[in-house]
Amino acid sequence: DPQGRETVLDFVPKKFRGLRLYPVGRLDYFSEGLLILTNDGPLAQQLMHPSCSRGKTYEVLVRGNAPEEALDIMRRGMVLAEGDRTAPVKITAGSTPRGNTALTFTLHQGLNRQIRRMCRDVGLTILRLRRISEGPLRLGNLAAGAVRELTPEEMEQFLGVKYVEDEDSTESWGEGYLVVDFPGPDENSRLHVLFKADENGKYTPSSMSPTGKLMGD
Repeated sequence: DPQGRETVLDFVPKKFRGLRLYPVGRLDYFSEGLLILTNDGPLAQQLMHPSCSRGKTYEVLVRGNAPEEALDIMRRGMVLAEGDRTAPVKITAGSTPRGNTALTFTLHQGLNRQIRRMCRDVGLTILRLRRISEGPLRLGNLAAGAVRELTPEEMEQFLGVKYVEDEDSTESWGEGYLVVDFPGPDENSRLHVLFKADENGKYTPSSMSPTGKLMGD
């Protein structure tokens, strides 16, 4: 961080720090919530590509009343003060704790600080902004600053992974390797990832080929 402030990587447990993790996407300094970390560069690029958007949902607390007219402007899509045009956004209004308004935003677009800029332009002041889901992944009751690994079920739901039952793969690469088939950047392509087991039996990505051919280390 240019100002020397803590970043999300400062909260990564020691057992993960040797993996060279980095975030997929971003949250600004005053926001909180779900953020995915990976050490797989090609996979991170795929997940951040606009065509791969699975929708991100945020809980947003704004000061005072949120007029329906302001919400409708954001729902339809709008031109921000900087000239960027936003896509339609799903927004629901909930309770009004202490005279403020709780909103839920679901975005399929990745403009920088999009919710903050939208609310600014319709005269709403954000008191708290928290990402609670990305696609099928849910923040749940994970505490602030806490980190956990995705379960195999979450990997399958989020990435659409398919474990390849292929005897030729085992014969070609030997024991201790696992081949996983991922969706590619478009509907007609696939990505094959080769995972290699370490001495503890834990699989980590060994290589990826966008052509569908497996590549060795």
